[in-house]
Amino acid sequence: MSLTTMAEANTIHPHLPETPSHDCNEPALRVSRTYLAHALLAQHSPELRTLDQVITIRSRRAPITARPSIFSLPVEILLAIRAQLHPMVTSALLNDSAHGLTAALLGRTRGFCAECLKYNVHVFGSDVLAWPDHAGAGTETDPLSMAPAADEKKAGCLCGVWEMDGKVVETSWRREERERERESVKALVSTDFFSLSSSETAEDGRDSSLKPCAPEERQIEHPHGSPASDLNDFAFDTAYSPQAWLDAHLSRMMPHQKPIWPTVTDIVSNEFGCSMICPDQDAKGNMVSDDILIIPTDPHHQFALMRLAREFSLPMTYSGTGPQLIAAARSTAATYLAERVKCIPPRTKDMVSFEQPKAGMARKLGMAVGFGVCAWVVLGLGAF
Repeated sequence: MSLTTMAEANTIHPHLPETPSHDCNEPALRVSRTYLAHALLAQHSPELRTLDQVITIRSRRAPITARPSIFSLPVEILLAIRAQLHPMVTSALLNDSAHGLTAALLGRTRGFCAECLKYNVHVFGSDVLAWPDHAGAGTETDPLSMAPAADEKKAGCLCGVWEMDGKVVETSWRREERERERESVKALVSTDFFSLSSSETAEDGRDSSLKPCAPEERQIEHPHGSPASDLNDFAFDTAYSPQAWLDAHLSRMMPHQKPIWPTVTDIVSNEFGCSMICPDQDAKGNMVSDDILIIPTDPHHQFALMRLAREFSLPMTYSGTGPQLIAAARSTAATYLAERVKCIPPRTKDMVSFEQPKAGMARKLGMAVGFGVCAWVVLGLGAF
């Protein structure tokens, strides 16, 4: 971590104007908002909560067992173990978020038959974010919601779908291909998206972390999710940015499913005596930068920043930033779709196997009318 001047901070963050109300020598901590949110979530993991309980018990009394155990270790060693465990749990959560976003992006292909999936990849590319919007990807208020199972066949392509008496009827071949495509989407290859870095200089040559004063704090609202099933069952709603999906995903994983960023703000403010400066948003609501500035409430309390960095095990450099996570998820989903389309065999059109309810009803109606005319003719001839 390093101290810089306000001019250097504005060079890195040109959208952060200089504010006269802050001393330019005031220290600040620059961190990745994505990494900070996952680090906070790691605090609530069973691994860290259990270790924290052990540290609390051990710090209040002498070793409670004569045999070697975790309770017989000195508190200093337990704290060193925690310092190593926290970033490992955070890295695992970053990988889970990347896999969840990848599965959500691939969820946009839910409901497509093989032919329409091949068409979309050929015309619009393998990046699903470049595809036109379609029904069933989510609701207007929740980026993690998805269409009910009864309406799922309305999502995606409309080939092989008939509407009869206000009801949607699928042909057998479309239903079979849709189920086969949905099963194939679940076969994601496990990838380690992020690995921890112990180097002291960022890959782009910048020094990470401590930065000087920052502008007034802006409260930024983020959509949060609601209880639902496995994350892999969610489709990505293009009405929201991938960053909003990540925020909703983290909010669902918080205890009692509290919104992630109000929780982060409260903890940073109440437990560490600091405030956060969030970057501006563009016209689509996306963050201009993944970095945020954390400043102490009292400019002389620089130790609060050091305590926060130690408590959350913030590394000198961090590869788990939002843009890198989103890019990794998009790349994985695009690679999978491109390879999946190559394996789709050409479909042979067998008209006998098609269910054609409209044509069937027309034939039955024609036969009924024909029999009626014949009966009328026979009865008329019998009268003579």
